[in-house]
Amino acid sequence: ETLDGTDEFWEAAGNIIARPIDHLRLGAQLFVRDLGTSGNGQVELDWAYADWRFADALGVQVGRVKMPFGLYAESLDVDTGRTPVFLPIMYPNRAREILLSTDGVKFYGT
Repeated sequence: ETLDGTDEFWEAAGNIIARPIDHLRLGAQLFVRDLGTSGNGQVELDWAYADWRFADALGVQVGRVKMPFGLYAESLDVDTGRTPVFLPIMYPNRAREILLSTDGVKFYGT
């Protein structure tokens, strides 16, 4: 609510993925935003994981992962994939950490 504009309308993320040793992959993303009353420049852990592969056909992954939520959720974090600044109201930006990620453990293999 300003006539002169505001700088309280931005978001940024930085991520890193590394393979420090064979069979181990680590990844994490930090996210920060200031969208009016949301975020206010506080850095938060958006997602992070550790993936250990026992063999080519067996592994375990632990951490916080993103979940598809709604029609546009898989591209919500890809700014170049969404040209509108705001998606429809069914995608609440304030509930990002609650609705779009989950903490857990996953075993996978063939």
